[in-house]
Amino acid sequence: MTNSKKTYGWISLVALTGLAFVSVLVLSPRPNRTAVAALPERPPTFQELMLLADNGLAQNSLIQSYIYNQPNGMGAQRVFAEAAKGDDEAELMSCYLLIAGIGIEEDEDRGYEICETSAKKGFSAAKANLIYRDLRANPDNMDWKGAHKKFQALIKTDPARAHRGLQSLYGLDHPKASPQLMRYHLQQAIKHGNTNAMHGLAEFDFRGRPRYRNVPRGKRNLEKAYSLNDFDAGYTLAIEYKTGRYFEKDLERYAEMIQRMSAFLHPASLGELGYMYKAGLGVEKDDGKASELFARAAELGNPYAQKMAGFSLLSDPTSLQDRQSGIKYLEIHARSGDVHAMVGLARHYETEGVANPNNEKAHWRARAAMHGDQHSQDILGYGYMDTGYIKEVAPYIAALEIPAKAGDPYASFLLARHYRAASGVDRDIRKAQLILKKVAHSEHPRVIEEMDVIDGYITYFGSIDAIPAIIKHGASLGQALP
Repeated sequence: MTNSKKTYGWISLVALTGLAFVSVLVLSPRPNRTAVAALPERPPTFQELMLLADNGLAQNSLIQSYIYNQPNGMGAQRVFAEAAKGDDEAELMSCYLLIAGIGIEEDEDRGYEICETSAKKGFSAAKANLIYRDLRANPDNMDWKGAHKKFQALIKTDPARAHRGLQSLYGLDHPKASPQLMRYHLQQAIKHGNTNAMHGLAEFDFRGRPRYRNVPRGKRNLEKAYSLNDFDAGYTLAIEYKTGRYFEKDLERYAEMIQRMSAFLHPASLGELGYMYKAGLGVEKDDGKASELFARAAELGNPYAQKMAGFSLLSDPTSLQDRQSGIKYLEIHARSGDVHAMVGLARHYETEGVANPNNEKAHWRARAAMHGDQHSQDILGYGYMDTGYIKEVAPYIAALEIPAKAGDPYASFLLARHYRAASGVDRDIRKAQLILKKVAHSEHPRVIEEMDVIDGYITYFGSIDAIPAIIKHGASLGQALP
């Protein structure tokens, strides 16, 4: 019982954190419009998107396709214009746009106000969204019973969404949690066509505990979700066709799926298509086309594409806007701990002719060094910068002191080198010697190497006191010793 709860619990987390937005987008059928049988083979017009939404076919990727495919924010403006004319589906879509900040500045309060209105008009998507909002608002004292009652009330009108909501409730860390009921409602959600549930179970079937894996079922669910135009599920399926990790590799199918989803501006697929052109995988290699695709996917928020676009834009910026965009994309990843992005930013600011008013090159080198980049550690350790940068390097020095005091030989070597080379700190040969002596018993090769360098300094100058202090706080670094 306990194991089963732990095994499936992660699916509930996906439901509570991500399903709210999906809930808005898959709308209930409305009898007042003409039905459409299938997705067109091109990005839909606004009216087609409304028809697709009516038939439960408009997933998140299609909403983004329409919004982002319009110049100067016209996509979002069109949605709000149609909502103002009384179009109920457009009103509900505007709720999502405001909550997610797509095509317009994020405004959750206003978005949920519109959601309240849509819920009063009978939209089950809006009702479910409000239930999830209330659960997230007070996780330590949630109204589990009240949420359960509301989801139960949705079963007659929207069973797929209702069962998905109940599945999430029974998987929470709550006294009423039930692995059996959670699995039952998950299966019911899939039976009634909830593509988010199909995708979630497929992920578990591929990557869950070995005894619970069911690759054939996972593949069937992804294929079904993709047939219902869930491009997030389609992307997962395409990548599995590419890697062949869980079933037979099929690069032709992979390329066909990625290209089709990219035509609808699905962010992850656009980024993957960029990779295909970069690597010449399934298409003729074309770095220029790859860069264009990375840039477009980056605009849509795809993390991988943002990183690739950042490196591409900074490698050969043709305009100030390119440079600013490249910096913005790499900073997103650097701030989340991506050491490659940190190094990329440092290298950009180290480029001749690039403005560096706030010593960004020292800042990002120090951040990369703190995250273990050996090249950055060496650059900082040898007094690389041509102006004082004690302020920027101080966090790195402080970070080194912790493992050095605990007896870490490599951290001790790095810290001692800074004090010996006067790099980011005032030169203090005695302190460097003391740091190294504490870990000399380790016989670490870099520790021995640094002790030999210090001995060489003393021999050359005659004594420790004769070694010049090359850097002073607020002064120029000057010409450092080797």
